[in-house]
Amino acid sequence: MKRRPFWTLLALPGGELVEDTSLPALGRNGSCSVPLSPEDMIPMPFGAEICLLPGRRPPGKPLSGDRRPFSNAASAILPPGYLRLLLPAFQRNPRAPTLPLLGFTCVAWRDDRFWVAAQETDDTRKWDPSQYHTVGLPHLIKARLKRRPENRLLSHLAVCALDSGCYNAQNIFYERWEGGIPVSPACNSTCRGCISLQPSKRVPSPQNRISFVPTVEEMTEVVLHHLESSPEAIASFG
Repeated sequence: MKRRPFWTLLALPGGELVEDTSLPALGRNGSCSVPLSPEDMIPMPFGAEICLLPGRRPPGKPLSGDRRPFSNAASAILPPGYLRLLLPAFQRNPRAPTLPLLGFTCVAWRDDRFWVAAQETDDTRKWDPSQYHTVGLPHLIKARLKRRPENRLLSHLAVCALDSGCYNAQNIFYERWEGGIPVSPACNSTCRGCISLQPSKRVPSPQNRISFVPTVEEMTEVVLHHLESSPEAIASFG
């Protein structure tokens, strides 16, 4: 039985996203472009976002032999709880801008829906995007800071929750599940793709690292409150 192909998505200059049913989609594994296997693809989960990759064309030639209009390659950013299996495949223009440090994933089109190269790994109930960024979040943060205005760690977590959109920081104010506890402005790793510190201005960090070391009292106050008041509580330090 012949497999139905996954088709390439094209991001047109005007912002329109279209499928090219003459161009089978490819993903990238390391430095190699590879055909998409059904075993690697799942329907795009709720909360994923489609992004264009500026200055990067989809690879390959249409089966029809027709010339394609200028277009950018498309990609997806997965919600938490999913592991990406393939990167987006593209041909880069030498003048293409540097991409931000985001988890771009291979995305394609088949059977009137989007598909991504990914695998579900976690309990997605706790990472469902509809559970976060709720209308009441700013009120919860304001009320918590009003009760503990002197706690610098709590103030920093408020910035992480609202400005960086960190789910674990938001959980501190929702009082549930895994709560993030940043404690160090330094790190003993030197990850090239560090999301909180980049020496080069060409690749800005998507979030700012904590700039101080919280006191034991500040940390204890936040951690104990979370463990005592939150269902299925976890405190993760970083």
